[in-house]
Order: sequence, then structure tokens, then C-alpha cells
Amino acid sequence: MRRSLYADRHATIGQSLLSTAFCLMRLEQHSEALALFAEFVDMQCTSDDDVQEGIVEALKRMAHCYEQTRQFPLAIAAYLRALEVTRRDHNQQDCLLECARLFESIGLAYCAMDEFEKALDFLNRTLEIRQKTSGVVVEQSSVAVALRNVGECQRR
Repeated sequence: MRRSLYADRHATIGQSLLSTAFCLMRLEQHSEALALFAEFVDMQCTSDDDVQEGIVEALKRMAHCYEQTRQFPLAIAAYLRALEVTRRDHNQQDCLLECARLFESIGLAYCAMDEFEKALDFLNRTLEIRQKTSGVVVEQSSVAVALRNVGECQRR
């Protein structure tokens, strides 16, 4: 009973942190949002739960806040951490799709930093995954988006 009560409180606090962070992010108060997303991630990483719910989403939102404040190396670090969690905690098909999204975000962040070789590496990974999975789950428009992003980087 005691563990269940702790888990309920933990989930409630986590949800409150996320809700407040999302609101702050929308208000463009990125520093404040980052602090709450980081607190949520730390709390989830130290929990006893097997599935660390919401960590990937919180890390992606942290990366977005970093991008908005032009802190691209920190954004990339958050995306890479999300990639690590994704690979550990997702089934193969979900992992591939989420990895493609994360690779694309990392590639675009490198593009914003004018590091085009690194950008192309990640965008090409996105393209490879989307081409492999396009017949199964991903729409062809996703492949077109990946191609467009690779093309934008190559033109620079």
C-alpha cells in the first residue's frame, strides 16, 4: 500500500511539473521551463519504475527550449539523451520511428550551427530509416520532408 501511495504522489508531481513546464514554454519563458523539464527528468530517472514515462518527451521539449534560446549544443545533447532512452525503452518499430524523428531534429540543430557535414550525417540516417519503414507505417510525405531537409543543408 505504501509503495502505491508513493507511486501515485510521484506521478502526480511529475504531471504537475510537465504541465507547468509546457505552459512556461508556450509563454516563451524557456529558462523556467527548462528548469522544470530537468527536474522532471531527474525525478523520473531516480524512480523505481521500470518504464520511465515521459522522459523522451521532456528531453525533446528541453531541446526545443534550448533551440529557441539558440543554445544548439545543449539542444543536441538533450536530443542525444532522448535517443539513448528511446533505444533502451521502446520496441523495435517504435524505436525506429522515434529515432528517425530525433535524428532529424539533431540534423536540423547542426544545420542551424552551420555544421553541415554533421547535419547531413543525421539527416541521411533519418532518410534511411524513413525509406525502410515508409511502406509499413510512415507516410511518403515523411520521406519527402527528410529529402527536403537534406537538400536544404546541401544547398548551404
